[in-house]
Amino acid sequence: SRFLRGFDFVRMKPDPDVVTGGVPTGGACQALVEPGRAMAIYLRRSGTSTDPVELKIRLDEGSWRAEWVETKTGKMANRTSIEGGGIRAVTSPPFDSDIALRLRRR
Repeated sequence: SRFLRGFDFVRMKPDPDVVTGGVPTGGACQALVEPGRAMAIYLRRSGTSTDPVELKIRLDEGSWRAEWVETKTGKMANRTSIEGGGIRAVTSPPFDSDIALRLRRR
């Protein structure tokens, strides 16, 4: 629930086009987006792999903070900064079945 509290859901909507690649075969990805400000992305994989995944995400120009969150514990697994816009690669930490990504524009 801590992951979700950081967003203004009234202003967010599903966006199936914000993640442009990198979803593992057999997996799924869903994104809620507040355009130009924030994204909540849920990534699920099938199988037994725990390898990192490199998602390709369409970002507006600016400075972004990306935080990967373990869905089972709510703990932050990794944090990074992203500068610029366009299609950007964001690499997850190792995970087993699912993970969440919080992106906020600074």
